Amino acid sequence: MTGLMITHNMESAYRIADRIGMLYEGRVRFVGTPDEIRACDDPVVRGFIEGRPELLEKAS
Repeated sequence: MTGLMITHNMESAYRIADRIGMLYEGRVRFVGTPDEIRACDDPVVRGFIEGRPELLEKAS
């Protein structure tokens, strides 16, 4: 069975999801496993999962 959950709560996403997708400015920025998103070095992804908006501003 496939389900779709939309959340900004990364702890919930890590617990529930087999795969995580992240959209940014209307485009897919990341798709992967919870472990892959934790290791991702994309500044937008890092800024979101670490709660560091200054990284989002630098990446725009």
